Amino acid sequence: MRKQVTVPLIAVFVLCLAAAVVSVLSERGRASALNPLVPELSNASVATRTLLTGPPSVVFDVPFDVGALRIPSSGRIAAVVGKDGGRGADGIHVFHVADARSTFARIEATDLILLDDTRALTWTARQGTAEIAEVDVRSGTPGWRVPVPMRSGTLVYEAGTNAWTLSGRDAAGRPARATGQVGGTEVRIASAPSPDGAAIDGWAAAGAAAIAVQNGSPDARIWLSRGSQALASHTLLQAACGSDAASDRRLLCAIHDGDVERIFTLDVEGRAAGGLAVSDASFDMADQRVPGWLIGSSNGLPVALRIASGELLQPAALDEEGPPSVLAVAGSTLATVASTEVGTRIRVYRLNQF
Repeated sequence: MRKQVTVPLIAVFVLCLAAAVVSVLSERGRASALNPLVPELSNASVATRTLLTGPPSVVFDVPFDVGALRIPSSGRIAAVVGKDGGRGADGIHVFHVADARSTFARIEATDLILLDDTRALTWTARQGTAEIAEVDVRSGTPGWRVPVPMRSGTLVYEAGTNAWTLSGRDAAGRPARATGQVGGTEVRIASAPSPDGAAIDGWAAAGAAAIAVQNGSPDARIWLSRGSQALASHTLLQAACGSDAASDRRLLCAIHDGDVERIFTLDVEGRAAGGLAVSDASFDMADQRVPGWLIGSSNGLPVALRIASGELLQPAALDEEGPPSVLAVAGSTLATVASTEVGTRIRVYRLNQF
């Protein structure tokens, strides 16, 4: 096991992040700041890179190419979708559930999270109905279920609070977020600030205040709103943002500076906080589903950034199989997917071992 520490970039980080956040242009062309907390940002840390060279705790194989991977925190099973999309009727994904012995079940769902070794949380939208359900992984039989008036979305689960969140579009096609408790009957729906003609990539709200983002190339457009006030538009230079899976009160953003990504949060008042410089890695900020983590790539290989500790985890490529192509994290467990001559090998690592 070895660690490679990135070259300290704090001085460059301070100048670039402060300049990028402060140099925000309003829709009317005036200079405008999103109230950045520059002193906090100036205390940014630099991510360390850990190469996972130790032996995995579990290895198992599936007889086809894998395009998507889900694991529970135990790491004893996995749910995978074939690389061809594995779609059934109505565009529903077919999730194959496997363990170290074999692939033993299949579940059809729009999205799926493995709660543990016996239960899955599914989001299914088809034939005019949509619901969140708790499903037995071996039989595929749903138990608890609740209807959700959403037509699309990404499912997130927070184990500490037993809460689920579905972020996407409501039945009318508006950006929205549904939340509830597994086993509960109450579903809360919140709508995003909706600028005319804008495709929203992420949003957050707290009380009467809200923030939304539309990512462009290379800049992000930010809207701030409070109550009935008109939306105030700004541009965040060389940046992209998305909803923070760990909090519905802020965005998670990255400023791009060559080979360095500078990660920070942006709250509903437009205040920037935190700060983490990550070298030689990139992240799709609008497509993150694991609270406390960012999944991205580095030199063509998948990586996982643990935001709280600033540790960038990179699986090693092994000679006897293809390079890792997919990565998933749950709790203190990380799993990777790599092609073999007969299908796909899944390697599961216990992160507390490294």
